[in-house]
Amino acid sequence: MQDEAWWLEPSVEDLMRQMKHCVSDQTGRQEKGRQSAEYAHANWTWAKASEAITKRLIELSQTNVQ
Repeated sequence: MQDEAWWLEPSVEDLMRQMKHCVSDQTGRQEKGRQSAEYAHANWTWAKASEAITKRLIELSQTNVQ
């Protein structure tokens, strides 16, 4: 499988470049944090979680299990 999934292997050089960028870009880090918090507050609610669970349970209840 490793040969088939070669594109999933990380590039150490690219990781180092990205980490250096994150360390040096304080404004960018703060903005990404703000955007992430906003997204989480809007999309990770108890109501949405219960809707997703209910939908999945209904799907599972309609599946033929042998």
